[in-house]
Amino acid sequence: MKLLLRFLLLFLCAEKQKIYSEVVLDYSKCQKFFYKSAPPKIGFLNQPELDLAGICQKLGNVYHFATLYSKYWRIPMYSAYELQDPQNWRPGPSGEIVVTKECTSVQKSRGTWFIEPQLSGGNRPDNMATALGESDIFKINQAIEVDYSNTGFDRGHLNPASYNCDLDREATFTLTNAVPQNPCFNEQTWKILEQTARTAMRKLCNFPGAKRYFVTGTVPQNRMIPNKEHDAESDRIRQFNRVSVPSHLWTAACCDSSQASDPTKRANGFSIAYYGENKAYSSPKSSNVPDLEGWLTRQYTEIKNIKIFADDCFKDSANSIIATGMLEKVIGIQGKNAESSASSMKPSTLPPKKRP
Repeated sequence: MKLLLRFLLLFLCAEKQKIYSEVVLDYSKCQKFFYKSAPPKIGFLNQPELDLAGICQKLGNVYHFATLYSKYWRIPMYSAYELQDPQNWRPGPSGEIVVTKECTSVQKSRGTWFIEPQLSGGNRPDNMATALGESDIFKINQAIEVDYSNTGFDRGHLNPASYNCDLDREATFTLTNAVPQNPCFNEQTWKILEQTARTAMRKLCNFPGAKRYFVTGTVPQNRMIPNKEHDAESDRIRQFNRVSVPSHLWTAACCDSSQASDPTKRANGFSIAYYGENKAYSSPKSSNVPDLEGWLTRQYTEIKNIKIFADDCFKDSANSIIATGMLEKVIGIQGKNAESSASSMKPSTLPPKKRP
């Protein structure tokens, strides 16, 4: 697997119904989405062909999250984001946060997803729009919607739409925040893990001054879509093998309690991590952040010295143990359900055996 050292730092901005970008030299305009304002540190070997771009995602003149995008694989390497305090959260009788209503308005999806024109270089307008009209130019360095058509894969969010409301949610519907995900993995396994991590944050990181940071990333591989063999419409004009289908997805989450309004809660921070294989009936794993970093080092054979959070974010705290236990519980239930589903399948519905 080829990964690189070179970072092109491009930033994605937006007005309502439009997204805009501007080229800058650092993450200063969206560093608030990183724990301690520090992006993950990954020691790449000198593999410049991966062609990474740092993007600040902006909608309605507000920055919403940050993304590191690979123009080589045409997928994001990771997105970094915060779980915000919705206006409809209120203190409960014991000081905990109660969610009275998820969102004032709910947008489950967009008919057309955004792409980033400036990833194609040149003096392009900073207006981010759909790829219609110039798709042949835009598709050189990034995925476009037709890449996902008739592939059997979802456009899976890294920064989940379900974590966000209103404009924050709309901003997640850009293909620079999406990867090809197996639909069963996306809509069942990964969704449950996302929900559990959010529940852990709401339960254990719900006090004034707390910050909830997430980084969700991918492990690219040489399996690509669209795939001619599996194209249901056999479109001979279509270009194939353009977008990497990641072998795994991973998430690290951090409750930063260091600035808690109540000094007695400043040791209540914690961190959790989980990862899973991008396939049906996946068997995900939970871990602490350093163990996730070790696992990533084994997946990315050209990478060393991975550091997702600057100081591992309270990895040894009591709440880290509690939150990890919440993940392990749902992972155990998922494992039993997967075994039951697989054993109950009729032979005719099982995947065909590979030819020798």
